[in-house]
Formats: sequence, C-alpha cells, structure tokens
Amino acid sequence: MTDGDTVILFTSDHGEMLGDHHLWRKSVPYEGSARVPLLVSAPDRVGIRKGATCDAVVCLEDIMPTLLDIAGAPIPSSVEGKSLLPILRGDETAVRNHVRVACVHHPSALTDGKEKYVFSPKDGIEQLFDLANDPNECADLCADGRAGERLEHWRRVEKERSPASETVA
Repeated sequence: MTDGDTVILFTSDHGEMLGDHHLWRKSVPYEGSARVPLLVSAPDRVGIRKGATCDAVVCLEDIMPTLLDIAGAPIPSSVEGKSLLPILRGDETAVRNHVRVACVHHPSALTDGKEKYVFSPKDGIEQLFDLANDPNECADLCADGRAGERLEHWRRVEKERSPASETVA
C-alpha cells in the first residue's frame, strides 16, 4: 500500500541466464536474460488497477515517461519511451507492437510477447520461438521448418524498423 503521495515502481536491469540453454550471464536475447519484473503501486487517485497483470511488451525506457505521466508532468517529445499509465489503468492493452532486445556482440531479437525472432546479422543465424506455447524457447520454429510466413513477417519488421525503434539493452 502507498500513502497519498507515494508511487512505488520496482524493476531490475536484466536477468541472468543461470544455466538456461546451458548459458550464463546476459549473453543472448532469450527470456532468461531479457524478461525483467516491473511492479507499480500508486495512490488510488492515479487509477492503477490493483493486482492486475499485463502481457504487453514494455521497455525500461518507459519508466521515466510513466513516472512523469503519473506526476502530471509533461513528457518531452525527445523521449523514446512511452507512458505505461494507459495500460496500468486498463485503458489500453499495449503502447507498442514489439520491442527489440539487443545484446552487445551477440544476436538481437524482436518480440511482441507472443513470438520472438532472434537474428544475428554477423552470421545470418535466425531463430523463431512461439512464446505462448514454448515460454522456455526450446523449440526453434526455423530449425524444423515451421516458421513459414511468421519468419517473413519478422524479417519485414526488422527491415522496416527505424533507428529510433524501441530497444532494451
């Protein structure tokens, strides 16, 4: 519970693989290192739904605009993050279609929270995971030929993204 003026936002930088896929540290854009907690509690007057959960893809860069929005302060137009307040209030289900997960010197990924496209421009390796049915990313749809038009969709998204697209690192 918060008092009349206190907003609590809890998150972390990134996860650690901790043996997932036999890997350690943030070395690849798999869920073990890319997914982080985000918990928000605010006074009732802010309108955040108590105990609600959300599957929308969000970024750490969304924290500052969210806190500014809660405080009623203007969000500078130069800010790339988006306020999550509409999601927290239940007015919207998403603030973006996908996020880019970037790992220095390693493959990157795009995800909409339901699927994840992992790609390495350096060596051309691609993976596609159905996160809804395979949250541990064990069944690469590219490896067994099931990627089909979904792979083409993610290739288009990667090609069309702007330099200022949503990125978490």
